[in-house]
Amino acid sequence: MAYGIVDHLKYNVWANEYMAKFIEPLDENLLVKTVQSSFDSLNKTLLHIWDAEVVWYKRIQGERVKEVPSTFFNGDKTDLISGLLKSSRGLVSFIEEKDSPFIHQKIDYSNLKGDAFGNTVEEILFHVVNHSTYHRGQVVTILRHLGIDKLPATDLIRYARTN
Repeated sequence: MAYGIVDHLKYNVWANEYMAKFIEPLDENLLVKTVQSSFDSLNKTLLHIWDAEVVWYKRIQGERVKEVPSTFFNGDKTDLISGLLKSSRGLVSFIEEKDSPFIHQKIDYSNLKGDAFGNTVEEILFHVVNHSTYHRGQVVTILRHLGIDKLPATDLIRYARTN
């Protein structure tokens, strides 16, 4: 059986859930502690992952993106993790209901600066997962900087071995 985009999206959910298990028991203060990274805290890095998933999800639904979670979010760690996981799971459910022509269609959209682009839904979805993977790697590095040594291994091959 070929590994397809739905499998890749399910991997993203699994990796986000697995990462969440390592973050949930942490003291809330660690999430906002300033570190040197692309985003200067765990909180901001997780919000960025969530933002990107929401942005791309809305685009493939044909919606114009007006705001992202980080612009209005003021919850705690549990709310942040819950929002991210809900977004990841929602994307899987949405795509599972679509057919092959939808996945392969090109959609036109504008980035947050207003620049126009076009990509296939499949390209966008692979980007979403790759983007999340990249930033989950940063989460691991941030956790190391915060003195946490038991870290999540969220590699795709680990997921494939468990399913």
